[in-house]
Amino acid sequence: MRWFVAPLIAALFLTGSGFMNALERTTEASARLAETSEEAPERTASAAEGVEDLPRVADLTQQQADAFEILADALDTSAVRVDQLNDTVADQLEQLSRLVGDIDALDPYVSCVGRRLRGLIAASSGGPVVIDRITSILAGVNQSQGRSIRHLKSINRKLTILGIVATGTGVEPPPPPGESPAPGPGAPPPGRSC
Repeated sequence: MRWFVAPLIAALFLTGSGFMNALERTTEASARLAETSEEAPERTASAAEGVEDLPRVADLTQQQADAFEILADALDTSAVRVDQLNDTVADQLEQLSRLVGDIDALDPYVSCVGRRLRGLIAASSGGPVVIDRITSILAGVNQSQGRSIRHLKSINRKLTILGIVATGTGVEPPPPPGESPAPGPGAPPPGRSC
């Protein structure tokens, strides 16, 4: 029985030692739990104060998200408008290039008209001088015609008087001169011998 009691006492001692060790650990854990329980209300209040602003932060975050969505829509609209503007500018550039080409194609015709206008100005620049000369010549011709008409009237009166005298005295008129060709336009009249 000695062999049986000694191991039992040793086992009891070991079990008691383990129980005592576990009890000591449990006591220490309970003490820490009690300390933590005393600090828990302060930490909970502090955490509650830190969480108090979360609804406002969440609301502000939602407003920012809505604003970002509106901004994204506005940027999409701006991108579409910029693309349309780019297309419009490209069309205008193409039309301007065509207009420049059409103007270049008109250049020979404009140059031709310019040369003709310069020739017309050069040809007509002497016009007033020529017209003045023609006017002075026509004035001289008009004066000469007036003198010639007066002279012819005087000769006609004299011939009429001579004809009356010749008829009264019985004088026969001389035979008419031979036929001479009528002068053509632009041809000088044939000279007559004196």
